[in-house]
Amino acid sequence: SPVAANVTAWPYACPIGTAGGVVSCDPATGKLWSEPRSMSVAFSTSQDITYGTPGVGLAVPTSATQSNLIQTISLSVTNPDTCRAATILQLQEMAFVLQLPAGARAEYGFLNNNMVQHTNRGATAESDFYVQVAKAIPLGTIAPGATQVFSFGMYLGLGTNGAAYTSGRAILRIVLVTA
Repeated sequence: SPVAANVTAWPYACPIGTAGGVVSCDPATGKLWSEPRSMSVAFSTSQDITYGTPGVGLAVPTSATQSNLIQTISLSVTNPDTCRAATILQLQEMAFVLQLPAGARAEYGFLNNNMVQHTNRGATAESDFYVQVAKAIPLGTIAPGATQVFSFGMYLGLGTNGAAYTSGRAILRIVLVTA
C-alpha cells in the first residue's frame, strides 16, 4: 500500500506529475527528502595595473597583430554544489589606457579576438584613450564540489608612431548554475 505523508499542497501552476521532482526516503531515519535545490553563484576578481612611469607608460608592441600577451588574470572557483555539476559562464572585461601621439595606432583585446583598434587621426596627442570591452563565454560544466582555475589574457599590439600604454584593467567573473 502507498505511504501516506503529511505534506502541503503543490504551490505551482505547472502540473505536479510532470514538473515534480523525486522524493526519497532515508532508510536510516525514515525521513523523506526531496532533490537538492538548484543554485547559482558568482565569483569575481579584478586587477588595476600600472605600466612604466606614470603618464609615460610603455611602448605598445609593434608586431603585425595584437598577439603580445601583456597581462593574465586568474580566478580559482569551487562548485559549492556537492551533488550536481554546474554550468559555467565566464565573463571577462578588459581595457588599456593609451597615450597616442598624432598618427599613432594601437590594438587590444582577448586572444584571437581583436576588440579595439584605434588610430589618432588628429594633429595633436590623445591622452588617456580608453575603451572597456567585454566577452561572455559558456565553458561547459564543472563537476560537483570540484575546483577549477579560470583565466584570460590581455593582448596588445600594432603600435605605431610612439603609441604607449600606461595602465590596464581586468575583471573576471565566473557564474555557476546547477539545475
